[in-house]
Amino acid sequence: MTRCSAVISVRWIIPYPAAMPRGARLDAPLMLHHVIDRGIERRPIFVTDDDRRDFLGRLAALVGADHIAVYAWALMPNHFLCAAAHKKCYVEH
Repeated sequence: MTRCSAVISVRWIIPYPAAMPRGARLDAPLMLHHVIDRGIERRPIFVTDDDRRDFLGRLAALVGADHIAVYAWALMPNHFLCAAAHKKCYVEH
């Protein structure tokens, strides 16, 4: 019995630069960033209301220290989303 292999090498289909995951991040004062964090294997990162309050307290501390501006946020049991911008540029050119 003959076995047929359907595996195709990706490097022959996609040119090397296109296979890179993403380009360098752009950063400028007040440039909006979509921040996402998800639990490993979609496990919960917030188990209790205390976890959520602690996270929001830390986020509020960054806003209160005038490091970032937060325009929107959402907390789900296994991930969070945040639309935020730095107040100044942190990436060196």
